[in-house]
Amino acid sequence: MDFTFYVLMIIFSPFLVQPLAAATDMNGFTIDLIHRDSRFSPFYNPAAHHDIVFHDRRPIASRNTSRRPYPESTVKPSEAEFLMKISIGSPPVESYAIADTGSDVVWVQCVPCDNCEKNDYSSHLFNPLKSYTYKELSCRSRPCQGLPKNLRLCDSVNSTIKPKRCDYAYGYVDLSYTIGILSSDTFTFASAESHGRSISLRFPKSTFGCVHTTNGSFDSHAAGLVGLGHGPLSLITQLGDQIHHKFSYCLLPVTSNTTSKLRFGEQAVLTGKGLVSTPMFFEPEDPSYYLKLEAVSIGKKKIVNGHLTLAGKGNIVCDSGTPLIFLKTDFYNQVEAAVRDAIRLKAIKNPDPESNFELCYDTRSFDRYPEIKIVFHFTGASVTLKTVNTFLGDENITCLAMAATEGDAFFGNLAQINFRVEYDLASKRVSFVPADCSKY
Repeated sequence: MDFTFYVLMIIFSPFLVQPLAAATDMNGFTIDLIHRDSRFSPFYNPAAHHDIVFHDRRPIASRNTSRRPYPESTVKPSEAEFLMKISIGSPPVESYAIADTGSDVVWVQCVPCDNCEKNDYSSHLFNPLKSYTYKELSCRSRPCQGLPKNLRLCDSVNSTIKPKRCDYAYGYVDLSYTIGILSSDTFTFASAESHGRSISLRFPKSTFGCVHTTNGSFDSHAAGLVGLGHGPLSLITQLGDQIHHKFSYCLLPVTSNTTSKLRFGEQAVLTGKGLVSTPMFFEPEDPSYYLKLEAVSIGKKKIVNGHLTLAGKGNIVCDSGTPLIFLKTDFYNQVEAAVRDAIRLKAIKNPDPESNFELCYDTRSFDRYPEIKIVFHFTGASVTLKTVNTFLGDENITCLAMAATEGDAFFGNLAQINFRVEYDLASKRVSFVPADCSKY
């Protein structure tokens, strides 16, 4: 994903192992989500904590699905903010992997690895020779056929092997890429929670990429990536009926004293005051979740989105991995102008040339943070944002957590803080309900 993401992490403790079949008898399950920069993260750096909001906010590259040589993740993997602790193999080997709602391939770094020696995860590489349940998949296998043809390397490698193994390449918007072998093995989620007790769930014969080559800016803390999109090989699609094609999360600010949650199955279903739902839209060969944004209100001023799409099409990606809200440039300019008018304070130049922030203020000039009512009007669902969703800052500078883009628009994870957000792939709807996520 393109930026610093929230961290998905399952914390291990004594547990009862349940096989895949048992998962269908549960009322879903829940795991912890831990922001990589929070004090709960193993990568927490107290010395750098005050700089969090201004680092790793680089712009997303433009995406044009009609001209892409192969499907791309919607974010840069090097700036991921979510890591998911997943165990693969028998016996299980733990990996910290980026959680990415904008891609569908699950992959981990495998032995041999051509560029892992200097990374933090070098001691957590997966060695397929040590797992008795590991299997390489062939080019004729159904999962391999589920990959777009231009991802598969079946016509160019291993020509002497019959049937050939499913080698593949997967690219990302910043031109990073991975090359691996599509494989199957057991996924284990330890210390998941179901019915108030800690359990461990095993999912045999799960599909993933055993990656030996990476290039580009993958995060040094991550040993892989877990695709949570709607594509054929994503974790969500593979769990499928066992989670009733539903998952949800409730994200907390980085400074919170507890962890966020990711829920699967019936435990993901939302209820409560203020619940709103909007249709989600799928694009061919794009695993992202698109919504239709009709307008944005700043105070009493309503700005209609000039980038409305045809029926059955979305115009903004709902993404737990991208931090900021990204709007098409002309639409963003109108929104920013309305925010300036509402605040009526002198803006300052953003001191960080590598960040996306375009509207900033000297925090020392604030008696308090600006209280502006900002509402995102999706089809059938109006979502009212608070200051925590729309501004980022420290004791010196505060910036609007929105930016312009010529690529896809994004409704990022900062906008989703203290909302429960449900993805129901069966009904093709995304739901929001405001919540104190420390209580979920």
